Amino acid sequence: MRGFDHVELEQEVENLIEDMARSIISNTPRSLKSELSNFWTSLTEKYLEQGTKSNQLGDRKLQKQFTTRRKILRDFKKKFRALQKEIKVTK
Repeated sequence: MRGFDHVELEQEVENLIEDMARSIISNTPRSLKSELSNFWTSLTEKYLEQGTKSNQLGDRKLQKQFTTRRKILRDFKKKFRALQKEIKVTK
């Protein structure tokens, strides 16, 4: 991104992820949070399957894209769960 060095960009992404997770936690009913979590899990599995298929077809670039998406989503889910616990404790 223009105007950011690599370290600044990573920090901006981390801040955005945390802000999004906090917003979802604060403004979403429990049942929808559960539904979102299930959706994210399904999407993570879909990315794994698509990455595996891309690798089998020899498309390393596409396989890397799915691996990256899966990692980002897994990191988001991990951050989301940690923030849920943190917010629950502070209430």
